Amino acid sequence: MGRPLINVALNHGFGGAGMAQGASRDAWNADSTFANWPTTWGPTLASSLAIYDAFDTVCGNQFGAGQLNSARYSIPSSLLADDRLWVNTAGTTNTTYLAVELNAIGLLANTDVGGRKLDYDVIDRTYSILISGALTGVSDGVGPDADTQGTTFPYLAAPH
Repeated sequence: MGRPLINVALNHGFGGAGMAQGASRDAWNADSTFANWPTTWGPTLASSLAIYDAFDTVCGNQFGAGQLNSARYSIPSSLLADDRLWVNTAGTTNTTYLAVELNAIGLLANTDVGGRKLDYDVIDRTYSILISGALTGVSDGVGPDADTQGTTFPYLAAPH
């Protein structure tokens, strides 16, 4: 399962509209050579990461952004290009979306399960990390769905 927003926001998120944009996103979804994702898709993501990094007018504070050089976004673009939702099966708590990924690059030491629970506001978390390098602080103005609090399968409320 891919992470929400990553393919849409970073794969030609600010350019290449129409068929080229859709074809690139579909190609990434169809690419089953996981080991090559960072080199195949990372450069495309890096250009969009640079734009998100500038949104708060402070370039370089984005998670994993290196020093000012041509490879500034190589760590976050490589990490995000492996667009699979990672889970730490040895973890005992599940409180932080992207916990495994942030632990892997040393930004949030933790033993969290990672993954995502239905009531996480994953879009706000993703925007906060992409724009300011923080776990919170940037909002899309839409909160998590209150109907995702079920305790029995299928965990969701009936459609409205």
